[in-house]
Amino acid sequence: MKKLNYLLVLVALMFTTNAFSQGMEPPKPIQSDLMNSMIGTWVSEPYEMMGMKMTDEVTQSWILNGQFFEVRVKSKGENGFDYEALVIMAPSEDGTMTGTGYDIFGKNAVSSYTGTSEGNTVYLTGKSSWGSETRNMTVDGNIMTQNVVFNMVGQDGKEMPPMSMTISLNKK
Repeated sequence: MKKLNYLLVLVALMFTTNAFSQGMEPPKPIQSDLMNSMIGTWVSEPYEMMGMKMTDEVTQSWILNGQFFEVRVKSKGENGFDYEALVIMAPSEDGTMTGTGYDIFGKNAVSSYTGTSEGNTVYLTGKSSWGSETRNMTVDGNIMTQNVVFNMVGQDGKEMPPMSMTISLNKK
C-alpha cells in the first residue's frame, strides 16, 4: 500500500509540475541597441583616482535570458591595489534601468543605481554608504567614454570634495 501511495504522489507531482511549466514562458530578451553595443571587454586608458593611476578591464554581457546586464570590473592601481566590482543592471525597453553593485568592500558598500539612456549614452546615478556618483557613458564604435563624478563621505562622516574624471575605454 505504501508503494502505491508513493507512486500516486510521484505521478501527481509530475503532472502538476508539467501542467504548471507549460504556462511559464520567460519574457523575450530586452532589446537595446545601446546595451548591445556595450557588450564585450573594454580596457581603460590609465586615469587618476584618489591620487593614483588606475587601469580598468570591464566585461559586459547579457545574462539570464537577456533580462539583466552584467558588468564585471577589474582595476589595477600603479601601487599594486586591486579592485573588483560586479554590477547587475535591469534595463527596460523604454531605456530606463535599475541595478545593484557589489565590490571588494563588502555588504556595507553595496550601491544601488537608477538610470536612463538616450541615443548612444547611458546616464546613471548611484548611491551607497560611501556617498553617491553620477556616471554618463557614451559609446562611439569601439570607444566608450565615461564622465564620472563621485561625492564621497570620509571616514569622519564629512563630505569630501567631489572627484570628477573622464575614463576612456577601448573595446578589445
